[in-house]
Amino acid sequence: MPSINNTLEPGSEAHTKTTTAEINYMNVDPSQNANEKIYTQDKGYAWVIMIACFFNLGFSLGAVNAIGVFQTHYLKVMFATVPAEIIAWISTTSVTITLSCGILSNMIASRLGIRNTAILASLIGSTGLLLASFSTKVWQLVLTQGVIFGFGSSILINISFSVPPQWFDKHKSFAMGLIASGGGFGALILIPIITKMLEVSSFAWSIRVLLIVYGLITGISSFLIKPRIPNTGTTLVFDYKVLADPIIVWLSLIGFFIQIGTSVAILYFPASIIDLGYNTTLATNLIMVFSVFSASSRLISGYSDLDWLTFLDSIKGLPL
Repeated sequence: MPSINNTLEPGSEAHTKTTTAEINYMNVDPSQNANEKIYTQDKGYAWVIMIACFFNLGFSLGAVNAIGVFQTHYLKVMFATVPAEIIAWISTTSVTITLSCGILSNMIASRLGIRNTAILASLIGSTGLLLASFSTKVWQLVLTQGVIFGFGSSILINISFSVPPQWFDKHKSFAMGLIASGGGFGALILIPIITKMLEVSSFAWSIRVLLIVYGLITGISSFLIKPRIPNTGTTLVFDYKVLADPIIVWLSLIGFFIQIGTSVAILYFPASIIDLGYNTTLATNLIMVFSVFSASSRLISGYSDLDWLTFLDSIKGLPL
């Protein structure tokens, strides 16, 4: 991760050669005072950051992973007479906005600060869910659940992936693996809640319950997020030099095509199971199976990085 050496003397040759392109925007937080201390990596508050980002991913990306439950309800109950290709705009807009608008978090965070941006994203997502609970038409849900909620979750997800690398060095793989698994584990909590609410109540109240859980958890978690390195004064939004790196380009393309496959499974597999004559319970359980393997594989990817004795020693006396 690009960073700046804060020990450089102003006016020195090394300091002069240091450009803003070497400073990652996630080191910038206008809400922090430049005199604040730089926290130690891999211990103390670093674990608070990891847990906060895990919950942010769990209830933002987890809500996206659970959208297949809503998609099935739209196709079979709420909009049963509307063509499927029209209904598809709700879920596809939500997934697309969630996965593509994170780049805008750079611009917002460089001006508002990391914590303020995360809290704002939580509020935007919550607003989208609130408005969605009053929606009765496809275009309304495209705008509320798709655009507004998707945008808020996108900013939240991007920040929750970008801040932790500052706080971890030795245990970075483990921390990022655990955080990435949050979307799967969050879906395991949200899917049964949404399914039960759709059975015993209404669509509107299922969205409102999701709103309460989402707003409460992401709001608290976002408040706990802060950069490890104090504000350096840069306003760098995006380093376009990364586009010249073929590895980054290939990884982006791979992620793009992988997401196409996983999105189709999440969104349409449950409805297809019902069309084959199976009940809704089986369809819901299969989404949860998908979430279990998704979360487990991401968690396992970082498991071998953790030295458990070092971990137990590092969490003693968390400095809050």
